[in-house]
Amino acid sequence: MGRLYRLSDIPREIVWARSFHRELERGAQFHVMEEAWLAARVAELDAAAHTDGNFAGIHGAEKTRASHPLKKSGKTSFKRGPRISREWMGNFYWLTLARIMELALFSAGNCADNGMLRQVGDLMFNPRTIMVHIAGQSAPVKKRRHEPMTVQFGDRAGHENVVWWLQRNTINEVKEKPIVPTLMEALRSGGRMTDEYLESVESRSRKIADTVNLVSMCLNGPVTGFDQYLATIDQEERRFLEAGLCRFDLTVFRELESEIWSGTSCGACRSAFIRAEGEAPDHYANFS
Repeated sequence: MGRLYRLSDIPREIVWARSFHRELERGAQFHVMEEAWLAARVAELDAAAHTDGNFAGIHGAEKTRASHPLKKSGKTSFKRGPRISREWMGNFYWLTLARIMELALFSAGNCADNGMLRQVGDLMFNPRTIMVHIAGQSAPVKKRRHEPMTVQFGDRAGHENVVWWLQRNTINEVKEKPIVPTLMEALRSGGRMTDEYLESVESRSRKIADTVNLVSMCLNGPVTGFDQYLATIDQEERRFLEAGLCRFDLTVFRELESEIWSGTSCGACRSAFIRAEGEAPDHYANFS
């Protein structure tokens, strides 16, 4: 009976963490996860991180009042237990953020492989929020994400060329980058993830961009889908094109899960993804 314990004895952080990762597993059942769903997972994780000092969250982020399972009656309430170390709680944040990154890359790769160019653009390249500052107007205007500025602001130019008017009268301010660059900046700036893992993320991001270029060339014609295009070519060309696709899997996503929960029993996390104490990160070029 000495090994048995009540559910109420399990620290609140672990109860929430298990629930959070079950939700990630639910999302991983799909080939493509919605950008809004991925962003919501980041927001929930960051809300938990900045409610309690034991989480090492994204630098510069403010504490949020967004509701989440760790809050009760408007107050932060944690049940501490000796089985959990501050080191494990800090590593948990970054390893979990990396798992969300893995789902984002998996989704973007599948979108690229299947010619879903708008969806992969939203995950990788097309900012979530752009505010347009207009000369002579105090308040900026939010750019419609999937509409050219020449269409959105065409009526403001009058008889003037819209492109010229935009060049002279507007300045764009990116308020929210796409989810993949946002996650990459957070993982790099945190200084906790290994250079090898960060390089693997950048390598796969480049692969997605290359695949988008490849598929875009194939769709530059009368065909309406990449599968339709593949059906029109011979076997040799088909093999060449398929060799250029992403074909990502969730291997790293599973490995990160193992690293997270290996720390719950010993009270410390010795991770292949977390930088060793005192190890300085390499300097990476900006990810955009």
